[in-house]
Amino acid sequence: QGIKNLSVEDAARLAHEDPDYGLRDLFNAIATGNYPSWTFYIQVMTFNQAETFPFNPFDITKV
Repeated sequence: QGIKNLSVEDAARLAHEDPDYGLRDLFNAIATGNYPSWTFYIQVMTFNQAETFPFNPFDITKV
């Protein structure tokens, strides 16, 4: 699929002129069989690993 981005200028213009652009683009892509996809990764630790970790693994400032 590749990555397709709008320029900052185009995104600002579309947000003002056509706020449904992204939704319509997604709908049309799905309608033509071009389904979106994502790659998703997670890391898992046991409760014991979390308890003995050197910092709070849920502290978003440490991510």
